[in-house]
Amino acid sequence: MSKPVIFDDGGSLRIRQVTDTKHGNMDGLLADPPSDTTPDAFAANSCFLTVRFHSENGTHHTVQTPTASALKTNDLITITSASGQVTNIAVVAPTAATNVLNISIPDPAAGAPGSPALVYCTQDAATARRRYIVTNSGTISSVDYTPSGGALANLFDAIATPSIFTMVHFGITKPGDQPAKSHESKLHESSR
Repeated sequence: MSKPVIFDDGGSLRIRQVTDTKHGNMDGLLADPPSDTTPDAFAANSCFLTVRFHSENGTHHTVQTPTASALKTNDLITITSASGQVTNIAVVAPTAATNVLNISIPDPAAGAPGSPALVYCTQDAATARRRYIVTNSGTISSVDYTPSGGALANLFDAIATPSIFTMVHFGITKPGDQPAKSHESKLHESSR
């Protein structure tokens, strides 16, 4: 997974595929129930999780896994929406040297809150990037992290820390690392 996968809640849960569709897609999220894996694999133990949320006054907050380390095979992240829908993101290993994220939105159990997910997809014509929108999910209400063989840790709870926008980012850049500056940004800085 050379490109990140991003979940955010611009009104409903949105799952952004940042890689272009030449490398595959996650159209299994359009199935019933929605389930698919990220099209690009990433080197084992190289994917980091960051949750970012914004308070009403504009202040943003960033939360990482308790050890701020890379995700490992069999780690599980659970995103629960305001409507009660649950999205599970499991780290799986198709080979010993690689991992992918398996994303699933199971139908709610009998009597549980939520309803079966209604997902549609849009694609940017210029970049060929896709966005999967769960139209009946509502905003993100909580994000939980369960490391393989470990105890569940709550990373975000909208009741305890109200948010006007929440993003869950899976990427190979360690949180806090600065990406290399592009040629254009170096030129802009040198012209100051």
